[in-house]
Amino acid sequence: ILKSNYRGGSANVSGGGYMDGGGHTGDGMANIGLTPFTDAWLSLTAETKYHGFSQRGGIDPRVVDPATMAAMPSLVNAPGYPYLNKIQGDAQYRQHIFAANFGVDLGGDTELYSFATYGKKEARAFENYRMPNRLPTIYPLGFSPQETFDEEDYAFTFGIKGKVFGNWNWDLSSTYGKDVAKLGVANSA
Repeated sequence: ILKSNYRGGSANVSGGGYMDGGGHTGDGMANIGLTPFTDAWLSLTAETKYHGFSQRGGIDPRVVDPATMAAMPSLVNAPGYPYLNKIQGDAQYRQHIFAANFGVDLGGDTELYSFATYGKKEARAFENYRMPNRLPTIYPLGFSPQETFDEEDYAFTFGIKGKVFGNWNWDLSSTYGKDVAKLGVANSA
């Protein structure tokens, strides 16, 4: 349900994280209500969010195995050793959202309305750690590829609604929107 305020506004900023230092989070939101002309209202809202990676996995048993250690002794130099498999935890994301809601009273229980939303989200999640013998020339200490997600979503609605014969409601509207999501892999080969 979109805000339909015609004056005033609100704002909120919050942040946090986990006790172990992961999952840093920040969120900022602002809304303002306006009266662009008589019998009309316009409510604008913008929000941005960030959430960082967290690590909940234990020691990766593959990297402490004696046979693995004998075959790849440099593995102990990998950053974060022996907690190398980071798939247990939160993904990282950034999200930006904008919404506009407009209405004008045309009289006689009839209202012209329109609303629009736009959102952009970028996210990364760790895949399983790849051992140093996977691509030794490029990643001599192994690597942690990340699945990436890039999404853009928007929609615009325009309509008119009212009442007829006392209690009968009518509403005629049209919406155009699009959602594009792209998946990829980073920090890999």
